[in-house]
Amino acid sequence: MNKNFNFFSFATGALVGAVVALLYAPRSGEETRQILVDESTELKNSTLDAIQENKEKALAAIHDAQVRVETLSQETSERLVKLQRIAEETMDEQKETLKKGYSEAKDTVATS
Repeated sequence: MNKNFNFFSFATGALVGAVVALLYAPRSGEETRQILVDESTELKNSTLDAIQENKEKALAAIHDAQVRVETLSQETSERLVKLQRIAEETMDEQKETLKKGYSEAKDTVATS
């Protein structure tokens, strides 16, 4: 934002300086008007170029942010699936351990 302010301040100052210089220059009115038109056209074009450049930079930054968000979302989904699988495997192992322990305890009680 500071760069834009500096650019527009510079451009405004340059335009004002050019107008003042042209008004005090020993030229005909028609020649001075043509110079003013040329200078303002050049200033307009450079301003439009700067706006377009900033627009492209903003769009690129938005695209990069979208890609990062999508990547993070995908990574998070993959991690959640992995954690769910680990939890299910752990629960299955615990069930098997409990069944085995129950069976051994039942056999011990029945033998006694």
